[in-house]
Amino acid sequence: MGHDFDGTSIPAEAGLEVLIDITKGCFLGQESVARVRNLGHPPRVLLHLTSPQAVAPGAEIANPAGETIGVVTSAATAEAGGTVLLASVRWAAARDGTLLGPDGTALSPVRKSD
Repeated sequence: MGHDFDGTSIPAEAGLEVLIDITKGCFLGQESVARVRNLGHPPRVLLHLTSPQAVAPGAEIANPAGETIGVVTSAATAEAGGTVLLASVRWAAARDGTLLGPDGTALSPVRKSD
């Protein structure tokens, strides 16, 4: 599967729910797909973030209260310095705002360009 998704990941966490035909009838994973549809969101989301500091895959992401809310799945050194990374983060925590890297540095979301 790769670094960013594993056997426990569901399509909605990757933004792939549009590829699922829910009218098809029974299929493997149907219950988790239905749960996401009923809740209106997946339990976790994959975020594209940047950090001014070096961050390694496997590093924990925290909220301002110090609670672990996610994990870095992939990271690379940015040309301008710092790190660009992908992180799997709890949905509610991702919507709440501030995400902190392992050293307490604020992580910034990468915005889609229009």
